[in-house]
Amino acid sequence: MKKEILTGMGLTEDQIATIMAENGKDIEREKAKITAAEQDRDELKTQLDETKKALEGFDGVDIDALNKQINDLKTDLSSKDVEYQKKIADMEFNSVLDAAISEYGAKNAKAVKALLEMDSLKESKNQADDIKKAVEAVKNDNDYLFNSTDTPRFAQGTNQGQQSITNNPWKKDTFNLTEQGKIMRENPELAKQLMNAK
Repeated sequence: MKKEILTGMGLTEDQIATIMAENGKDIEREKAKITAAEQDRDELKTQLDETKKALEGFDGVDIDALNKQINDLKTDLSSKDVEYQKKIADMEFNSVLDAAISEYGAKNAKAVKALLEMDSLKESKNQADDIKKAVEAVKNDNDYLFNSTDTPRFAQGTNQGQQSITNNPWKKDTFNLTEQGKIMRENPELAKQLMNAK
């Protein structure tokens, strides 16, 4: 607003000064609004430019292939976790099994394991008790597989009324000839496994 217009309206100098001051305040308020709007515009432009640059990084990317790769990695990670849990479960099972076989005084753990229903024992909800019962059942049915104070032991390479077992393919420190004969009569398949065992 021009001062001449106010003078032409017959206003006094004081009135004109008051009106001009108020008009100046209004102008400053509008300038501040414009400045704030320009700052917002500049910030939005910067964000837009950054977004455009980020999107340029995805040019040529096959989204379907990328999603498939992500899903494959998730599946692989899941299967590795299952495999890891299975290995831990197998280690725990074998530890309990070996302890039970040792506790019952087995002469040959491999021979005892061959007579156990391993899959059923692995799936058991109460493995420790079921393993002990299974090993005890094997001992009751196949006592010759376990150490006994009633069974005479023969020293390796000696001849005490029986032929030497020095060259026998069975583990010489595990079974004497009487025990070997009993195994061959009662369980030929197990005898074959033992003879082939290293």
